[in-house]
Amino acid sequence: NEQAVFFPEDGRPELPENNIAVADDVKGTEKVFEFDSSFGPKSTQEEVFNEVEALVTSVLDGFNVCIFAYGQTGSGKTYTMEGSDTDKGINPRTLSRLFDQITERSNAYSY
Repeated sequence: NEQAVFFPEDGRPELPENNIAVADDVKGTEKVFEFDSSFGPKSTQEEVFNEVEALVTSVLDGFNVCIFAYGQTGSGKTYTMEGSDTDKGINPRTLSRLFDQITERSNAYSY
């Protein structure tokens, strides 16, 4: 088996949402991990951003926020955070939403 990481969308209905399974073919074992959110290879930039968009409001409300991407080399961390010219990632979408909210709140708040 060449695939080592499995998401529910990979035809693994026994995996609950936001769980992934990691196979160890050498040991013949598999471990399942649960996350607050998980995104498979077919996830869109919009789906990922929708998960973190509420954090923009938290920043404007005075909370510290950190969003980071974690994974193995070549797994798409930079693409997820930066995106491309035609498919923006988390960083440019967050900045755009941040300035939109500042404009929307300009009558009630001074930043």
